[in-house]
Amino acid sequence: MNDQLATWIVILFAGAFCTHIWRWFGVFFAGQLDADNNWIVWARAVATALIAGIIAKLILFPSGELVNVSLFTRLAATGTGVAAYYFLQKKLLIGVVAGEICFIVLISLGI
Repeated sequence: MNDQLATWIVILFAGAFCTHIWRWFGVFFAGQLDADNNWIVWARAVATALIAGIIAKLILFPSGELVNVSLFTRLAATGTGVAAYYFLQKKLLIGVVAGEICFIVLISLGI
């Protein structure tokens, strides 16, 4: 085996281990945590705020191919997905699929 391939294999395993060790700790300790603990509530709020910020950035300041899509289309697809989520059993998959269908239809219509 050449040295370059060995280096990439070491990087792959080291990177995977560094990521997965925290997931294993999470699985191990999750059953022992109180979901109403102030620190857990705070962590959940921070995670939600980060996701909301990323979504807002993608909608308002797009990059790549999304720049070519109108703001109306991006907002309509997002609104459709959120509405479908809330009005149709609060299932994440339903909201995502509804938003994507709206996005594809509006792009196909040239809106």
